[in-house]
Amino acid sequence: MVHVKSEQLGVQITPVAKALLPEAAARKRRSISNMVEHLIYEYGAKNNVVIEAVASSEESEESGSPIK
Repeated sequence: MVHVKSEQLGVQITPVAKALLPEAAARKRRSISNMVEHLIYEYGAKNNVVIEAVASSEESEESGSPIK
C-alpha cells in the first residue's frame, strides 16, 4: 500500500456548524478531521462526484473513495 500524505484544509464555517462538528464526530466515534473526510466522501458517493486520480486507483478501491 502506498502512503499518501495528508493535506491541510482551512475553512470558515458558522459557529453553529463548528459546535455541531465535534458532537457529530463523537457520536460516530470519529476524529473531527475523519468526520469531515467521511462527509465529503459520502456526498461524493450520493451525488456521483468522481475526480481524476490524485492518489493511485489501488488506494481508492481500498478506501471506498470516489477517486478513480
